[in-house]
Amino acid sequence: MLHHPTGGLMLREDKAGSGAFKAPRLPHPRKHNGHDYRCTPGQWVFAPLSGILTRGLYVYPRDFVWKGLEIADEMHTGLVCKLFYVEVLDHKIGTMVVRGEKVGRAQDITLKYPGQGMLPHVHMQIEVKATHLYEKRNKLYINPSCFGVGLPGAL
Repeated sequence: MLHHPTGGLMLREDKAGSGAFKAPRLPHPRKHNGHDYRCTPGQWVFAPLSGILTRGLYVYPRDFVWKGLEIADEMHTGLVCKLFYVEVLDHKIGTMVVRGEKVGRAQDITLKYPGQGMLPHVHMQIEVKATHLYEKRNKLYINPSCFGVGLPGAL
């Protein structure tokens, strides 16, 4: 089971849409590849699984404000967890992190989308990366609820 990245706060449901897995992203034809967990900007964000915090990342091309991180599972199965809208603790990059360990602080994504009614949240997506997958860019997205995260009372 994965650890809740924001300490148990619910999925985002607001005027800007749903933070649920595969929710539509209107007006675009794409679907949501993860869960959005409500947060308080600046709060601690926790590692959902044990593994190597492989890198920090930028969520949007050519926009260096909105950050995130990637954790590769400790069993080297190809399972990768990405968290978006998180200011990563730089000294953790390249190190082993334990499920539930502090890995960063939540950013306030509402500043990027003012006036749209979006609640502050941390986005979490789970991917399986493998060369034998016939998926776009060799990734398969997995519903985090499969790991017991995101369902009321599951944690």
